[in-house]
Formats: sequence, structure tokens, C-alpha cells
Amino acid sequence: MYFRVAAALIGFFAFGATGASAGVIPIANSNFENAVSLPWGGGVYGSWGENFSGWQKTAGTAGTWAPLSGNAMYTTLPDEIGTQFGYVSSGVTVYQTLNYTIESGVDLSLSALIGHRADKSFFQGEMGVFVGTIDNAIASINLSDPGLGQWSLQSLLIDSVLLQAYVGQQLGIFIRVAAGGTPAQLHFDNFSLTAEDLGLVQAKVLVNPLPGAYLLFGSALAFGGFIRRRARKTQA
Repeated sequence: MYFRVAAALIGFFAFGATGASAGVIPIANSNFENAVSLPWGGGVYGSWGENFSGWQKTAGTAGTWAPLSGNAMYTTLPDEIGTQFGYVSSGVTVYQTLNYTIESGVDLSLSALIGHRADKSFFQGEMGVFVGTIDNAIASINLSDPGLGQWSLQSLLIDSVLLQAYVGQQLGIFIRVAAGGTPAQLHFDNFSLTAEDLGLVQAKVLVNPLPGAYLLFGSALAFGGFIRRRARKTQA
């Protein structure tokens, strides 16, 4: 079952005491700082290229961007961004298969910094997880617009009830912009994923579950708070 929720439709969660410490799942080049060839640009926007270490993409425009400070996309960049971030354009999916198999009784928490370039008014994007291959997504969220020229930290929480059906299968993460409609470009950085007992308690959500399913079968939560911390980004 593929479970997707728009950020505006997220309900409420009750958090109980956690029964296990966080288990960080490694993500290759999670902050897009690995050196890659950036053959284009060099002017007011900085340099970019259609490649990034550790990640794959479907056909189309996506890759790594090394922006210049004070360009038309972002007047200022948070310290957490470092010197490079990832980008993906309409109709393209960026993804990574992880060295992790889903365990029983744990919740997943996926987060990333999401940026909206100021010179592109239209925003859309989706972030989620898959098992096996990229065409088998199991949960995702529609990303919230951080605002023109802004970045925000956004997260997806997936409870163990949903994950139970996929125990033992290899996990992957993805971010994409849907094809069609107004062209858009999504920027992203600093992916993080943990597997732990978050103590999620079943609660009322603003989506209709399948008949006979648990009230809270799959859960997602988007954080739209703007970045305020100034700590420099650590290398992945």
C-alpha cells in the first residue's frame, strides 16, 4: 500500500516514552558536499551539473548546485547549506537505495532542508521512502512551500504499523517534482533518516483509512519552521 499525505492534511500525534535510542541510517552524500564536476554556470547563479555522488535519478534535469552568495535564487543562504545542495526539476525523481532493511517495531523519521528559489514562483515537491525499487513507494509527503528565497526543515514520520508489512525489505529514499503543469525546480540538502521507537500513539488524523485498516495506518508530519540554527553543516 502506498500512503501519501499532503502536509496540510496531517492530523495530530501523541508521543509516548521512547523505548529505544535513535538508530541513524547512513545516507551517502547526504549533504551534497562530495566533489563532482559542475560544468555549467559560473556567473551570477554559481555552478551546477547533472550529477551527484551516491544518488541516482530518472531521466531529466537534476544534480548538484554550488551557488554564489547573494544571487537571484537566494539573497542569503543558511550556514547549514554549506557550499553545495541538490536540485531536481519537473518530471524527475532523485533517489538512493540504502544499506538498511526494515525492522519490526520501529518508526522511521526522514528529514531534509527544502529550498524555494526566489526567481521561480511555482513550488511543488514530494519526499518519501520506497522498498526494493523506486517504483514501489510506500509513504511520502507533499512538501510545504518555504516561501520565495527561503529554506525550511521538513520531515516525514512513518509508524511501525505501516512498516510491519515491509519488514526485511531493503529501504530507499526519494525526492521528486511531478511531471506536467507549471515547470518547477526543487532544492534540497542535509538528508537525515533514523529508525527508532518514537512512541507514536494512534490518534485521529484528517485522512480516511481503508476499511478495516488501523485508524493510524501510516503517518506523516511536515515541519514548516524556518531554519534558525546557525551551526555549520557537518560532512556526511
